[in-house]
Amino acid sequence: STFELVGQWLAAAPPGLVFLGSSSFHHFSYHLVRRHASCALFVLVCDRHGDCLAAPEGFISCGSWVAEVAALPRVVAIGLVGPQEGEIGALPAKVRLIHPGEGLGELERLAQGCRRAYISIDKDVLLGAHTDWGSGELELATILALVQQLRAHCEVVGADVCGEEVPRGLWPTWEELEHIRRNEDINLSLWRALCR
Repeated sequence: STFELVGQWLAAAPPGLVFLGSSSFHHFSYHLVRRHASCALFVLVCDRHGDCLAAPEGFISCGSWVAEVAALPRVVAIGLVGPQEGEIGALPAKVRLIHPGEGLGELERLAQGCRRAYISIDKDVLLGAHTDWGSGELELATILALVQQLRAHCEVVGADVCGEEVPRGLWPTWEELEHIRRNEDINLSLWRALCR
């Protein structure tokens, strides 16, 4: 399948931070998490949606991939930050909501005892980002603080970012170019937080 073929390509990518493009490709994070889940792993997901919906048997979608990650035996827990009300659905037992106001303490509790972590960020969770799936209510500073806190307690073995705006026409409009520039500024901030 195309999904498995993309998984093979991602398996060959060097470890570190991967930019996946549109939020419609967030389910490819499953492959990136899986390659690091040979031993105990904590996963932090920042997303405007819960991504724990049911998918047809044998399929993983951008709306179901977090539930599939939760089924990986070596994934100890998943911290979910930023889903908006009505976008969460039923969460598997391993998935816990982290509320931004109490995020740092709750994050530390969830990751406690787990020395390895993976971070997946969909920019649709951010206020001021422009994605194909809308924008959320979290400030970038909140995400950066969570990343810093997690890096202080765990080895971050990998990360991915999605949420690019895809131009609607053959050429981007001036407004879309401005959105792309804003998203690129966010990408650079995330890169500095995750890779330095």
